[in-house]
Amino acid sequence: EANADDDAAIAPDKAALLLGQTATFANYTSYVSGLNGIMIDIAGLAYPGNLSLTEDFAFRVGNSNNLDNWTAAAAPLPIAVRQGAGIDGSDRVTILWPDNAIEKQWLQVTVKATDNTGLAEPDVFYFGNAIGEAGDQSFNTIVNATDEIVARNFQHSAVDRALIDDPYDYNRDTLVDGTDQIIARENQTNPLTMLRLITAPAVDAAIEQLDAQDMADPKTMSAALDWQYEYESARSKDATSKRSNDAEATVDMLLAVGLM
Repeated sequence: EANADDDAAIAPDKAALLLGQTATFANYTSYVSGLNGIMIDIAGLAYPGNLSLTEDFAFRVGNSNNLDNWTAAAAPLPIAVRQGAGIDGSDRVTILWPDNAIEKQWLQVTVKATDNTGLAEPDVFYFGNAIGEAGDQSFNTIVNATDEIVARNFQHSAVDRALIDDPYDYNRDTLVDGTDQIIARENQTNPLTMLRLITAPAVDAAIEQLDAQDMADPKTMSAALDWQYEYESARSKDATSKRSNDAEATVDMLLAVGLM
């Protein structure tokens, strides 16, 4: 069950990829268990106890700039809401997935504009995962021998723990050792299989996409998009980003690792 201990997993080095932005290392994690959780802070959440994963949120995955090729994400575990636990007293929503249910691709998170969320319009954000990728290149996300070597060259032990944002601690256990080297070695990619540094579509494109989904499924009428956050299996690290608009509710995006 979600609790205050989970907040320690939020890391300072990651941020949500927002509409119109091109992805960088700040928008994806290298965690071995993939993207396995998100936290969403919503100020002015209208009906916290009524939040529904199917009616108030949408999750899609893909690895290209063409969102038409993206598919529905794996079903998340039951939602948890901690009222007043978020930034500035907002309500913190925690959503988890099984380890590796979402890996080596992008997750698009949608918080819909419904009576329950109190949002006035859609808001879209993304987080990615490239297992074993150290962020050593700004122009690609290829995982190769370099990612293994840096885990060997910048080790941390039980007497010298890695910080929460250490880029070489691929399993987020606060140690950088042979295990992290193996993770990079066993998850190598190439130009064809690497995580793409996508450009998130503009607002109009995202809303049009959501409208098309609504027409196909009447249950998702009056939807609105928002953001994604990640968890990992040892309660460790990841990121925060905040955005507000003229809606009645504002949403903070938090990426975290190490919570399952």
